[in-house]
Amino acid sequence: MNRLTVISAAALGALAAVYAYGAWVYEGKWGSKGSGNGEFSSPVRLAVAANGHVYVADWGNLNVQYFTPVGSFLGKWTPRTRLALAFAPNRWLYQADVDNCRIQYFDENGSFRGQWGKYGTGPGEFDGPMGLGVAPNRVVDVADTGNRRIQYFTPTGSYIGEWGARDDPTDVAVDSSGEFHTAYSPDMGVAVAPYTDWVYVTDTENHRIQYYTGSGSFLGKFGSYGDGDGEFDRPSDVAFSASGARLYVADAGNCRIQYFRWTEPAVSPASLGRVKALFR
Repeated sequence: MNRLTVISAAALGALAAVYAYGAWVYEGKWGSKGSGNGEFSSPVRLAVAANGHVYVADWGNLNVQYFTPVGSFLGKWTPRTRLALAFAPNRWLYQADVDNCRIQYFDENGSFRGQWGKYGTGPGEFDGPMGLGVAPNRVVDVADTGNRRIQYFTPTGSYIGEWGARDDPTDVAVDSSGEFHTAYSPDMGVAVAPYTDWVYVTDTENHRIQYYTGSGSFLGKFGSYGDGDGEFDRPSDVAFSASGARLYVADAGNCRIQYFRWTEPAVSPASLGRVKALFR
């Protein structure tokens, strides 16, 4: 595992104070290749609920399974399509239906609440939306991959606007200030860490996770190709626990989920905020 890369001389002291005793460390894993409960064919998308349950969209088996924070199987459903997942602040679950070019959403009890979208190039239409994120104000941001754009909507699907992407956007995450952060092909997934707003990206072809400040300055990386603990084969998504102390990785090529913890002593959100301020 690689140590943090220092960004500038001005930041050296504060970064050293925060990271001298800290790093992402392998904690556990679950899953193997198959079609049964707790098994995967191509686990591509992740989302973590407020209660800590981990939801995994398996694009190979066309199902969604959910687990306790340490991987005990809880249940599943089989939509027979590829999905991307995101939870809203009100605990509603949003699904980007890649193959049917639509967004569906459900309340915290799992009851269907509505949907929008169809195949096309117009406002509110999609071409293979591969990722989505929900902002703190509940605006829903969708990576409209085939149309090379990000579209954003009210919580119930009314079109607000869009902006074009330079390449094919595969995922989108939103930080606490409402700023977009996008993963582009061949990278697959992006997530924003709670409290720090640091941006984590699955560097899929290089079999590693990289992370940056919100303004894009490189902070660090971990992982390499393999099937051992802390190694990856085409990681496709990342997601955080609510506290930000645990990081989940969809290790798609190895048909498993791995999770990592930040080493002790824990760094307080206030300390991290002071470090983040150096990069504004």
